[in-house]
Amino acid sequence: MSLDEDTINQQLALLAAHRRTLAHLLEQAIAYRGVVLAPPQTAAGIGEARAEIARIKVGLRDGGVLVEDEPN
Repeated sequence: MSLDEDTINQQLALLAAHRRTLAHLLEQAIAYRGVVLAPPQTAAGIGEARAEIARIKVGLRDGGVLVEDEPN
């Protein structure tokens, strides 16, 4: 599958947004001493952000775009 430049840029921007969201939610979870003790919306948001990050990375990689993994 080949991706056009606009699609790649949109997906990279979306990936960056989800990564920022994940980082913020992880900081919130740390304030509650972990995901298990965090409010349900924080824990759910972490799962959703991770799932979207994974989905976007697969799509980009399938299109031949190199995407770096991040520790979060």
